[in-house]
Amino acid sequence: MRNPADRKTDSISREMLEKAFQIFQQQCETLERSHADLKAKLAAAQLDLQQKNEELATRLLEIDAIRERLSGTLDSITDAVFIVDPDTDSVEPANNSATRLLESLPRDQRSLLSIDPLPRLIHSGLKVNDQNINFRLNGENYYWIISVIPMTTKISDRNYAVVSVKDITEQKNLEIRLAREDRMAALGKVAASVAHEIRNPLAAIEGFATLLERDLKEQPNSCRLASKTVYAARQLNAVVGNLLSYTREYRPSLSICSIAGLINDAVSYILPMSEDHGVAVTLNLPPDLPGAMLDTVMMRQVLANILTNAIEACPRKAGGKVDITAEAAAGKLILTIADNGTGIPEERKRRIFEPFYTAKTGGIGLGLALCMRIVEAHDGTIEENGIPGEGARFQIRLKCMEIVDD
Repeated sequence: MRNPADRKTDSISREMLEKAFQIFQQQCETLERSHADLKAKLAAAQLDLQQKNEELATRLLEIDAIRERLSGTLDSITDAVFIVDPDTDSVEPANNSATRLLESLPRDQRSLLSIDPLPRLIHSGLKVNDQNINFRLNGENYYWIISVIPMTTKISDRNYAVVSVKDITEQKNLEIRLAREDRMAALGKVAASVAHEIRNPLAAIEGFATLLERDLKEQPNSCRLASKTVYAARQLNAVVGNLLSYTREYRPSLSICSIAGLINDAVSYILPMSEDHGVAVTLNLPPDLPGAMLDTVMMRQVLANILTNAIEACPRKAGGKVDITAEAAAGKLILTIADNGTGIPEERKRRIFEPFYTAKTGGIGLGLALCMRIVEAHDGTIEENGIPGEGARFQIRLKCMEIVDD
């Protein structure tokens, strides 16, 4: 038989085991409850995360829709919009109009920040509303309306500027041309009236002087005076004719024209004069020079007029030279006529295309004014950009087209 001590030990062990089991069972129940709580919380967190993901996806869709609407709105705006970082001077076109505007500038000057006064307006940090600026690139005038809106990003606190550019060059050129046409129309009415009143007595003077010149052939001194009268009457008649030509409305009769052929025709016309003056005329015409839609009669008159002036400006029989070059660039034909005469002083450059302004003895000052009117009637430009003391240099810019053979 087991002794009482062993039985007591077994009883204590059993009690301890039962107590440990109870504690273990309690811990398991606590663990199960904690697991259930965690599971419930995890389910709630997953549900909340799912809801937030759905909200985020919805917001992303909304942002994409807003971005698309904003992009569509920017692209529908005819004004060019740029985003400029003043710190790095980086310029980013924000719509198609901005890209097209940069492409319309000369290839070597397609930098927005190279155009004065844009850098100053952008770096000032001030808002600018509809400021008119005009500038000149490669012989052409540009007219823009500028707006600048400074901005700061909340994320990086960096400064940016939204620059809006409205190109009004075509409208401005049209306004200038219409204003000039209005003045010409008014002047034309006066000129036509005056010309009628002058030409009738002029014809009589010239006629009687011619008869007198014939009757005085045996009297040289008197005949010479009669000849001067005839010459003066004819010169005055030419002045009236030029005035009427200048004030009339120009409507070019356009046809496809070979520029090389037109230049050669004009040169052949003035060749006797250049030979008489001892002036060499050189041509530099590329073989693939495109043609243009021109009134050949009018443009031949322009070239002949400028070439005549160039020959007269050269030193006579002393190394005089006139260079004629042509090139095509950016959809334009550029014709250049340069001489090695004394050139045109700076103070006269801005007036040489004004009617009745001349520094030539016996001139009436309508030749270059007529040239400008004819060139502008072809939607072209003409300018003088020679260096005073080194000769005159006239440049004519016309729209070119891809054509054909000479």
